[in-house]
Amino acid sequence: MRIPRTASPSNEDLQWLRKQASSAVTSERLAERCRIVLLALEGQSYLQIADALSITRQKASRWCGRFNDAGRAGLEFDAPGRGRKPVYGAEMEALIVEKTLRSRPPAATQWSQRSLAKALDVSDSTVGRVWRAHGLKPHLVRTFGSSLF
Repeated sequence: MRIPRTASPSNEDLQWLRKQASSAVTSERLAERCRIVLLALEGQSYLQIADALSITRQKASRWCGRFNDAGRAGLEFDAPGRGRKPVYGAEMEALIVEKTLRSRPPAATQWSQRSLAKALDVSDSTVGRVWRAHGLKPHLVRTFGSSLF
């Protein structure tokens, strides 16, 4: 049984850990990370921490190590490089926004998600993500129009 070596935190950090671990408004991820460190500070092994919190001992080890290396910041923020990498860069995003705002499709009054995706050879969900990120809603007409009927 391996017992974690955790640096003794300051009183301020210890209070912060306890507050985050029991707070109802703290994210569950941060609360769990704080519970891991608090159990390690009590002298429990990684295996005991894992059993108590229904996690793996590797996870317990990882968060104790990050707390030792970086303190609070090690628990609050995930390591860089996590998550899916964007397929298209900022250039494609700028092109989608530019084309949406400054041009019109042939034989139509505004771009649809699918028509713009086809014109730029990207997926329609990519166009939708860019539109949402920039608050674009080309289907909503902002000008006065009169009916000829």
